[in-house]
Amino acid sequence: MDSKVILRLDSVVRHIDAIQNDLHGVSLEAFKENDLLLRATCFSVVQIGEPMNKLETLFGEKYPSLPWRLSNRMRIFLVHDYDSVDAQIVYETVKDDLPVLKAAILAIKNDMRQELA
Repeated sequence: MDSKVILRLDSVVRHIDAIQNDLHGVSLEAFKENDLLLRATCFSVVQIGEPMNKLETLFGEKYPSLPWRLSNRMRIFLVHDYDSVDAQIVYETVKDDLPVLKAAILAIKNDMRQELA
């Protein structure tokens, strides 16, 4: 397996895990009131979007159902228009979409291992 590809996949999983750990047991209301948690979550979402953009060129055709471009658009929005961030949208996005994304990234890693076996 290409080590750069593995590092990118692992980075996505690591940031998803960080968000899930940070938000475990946190309600939407508590999230909205915690600026530090919002900023940390947005930082990790940005860190997810960057490798996803690069991974799309390698895996986009094989895994077309993944939100390749949406993750990059979210990254761009958070970086360039942070003052307009809606905490509820961030919260719902990470709660609803990140578990699915994590499962897909782990499946890609598994597929890569099987192709090399």
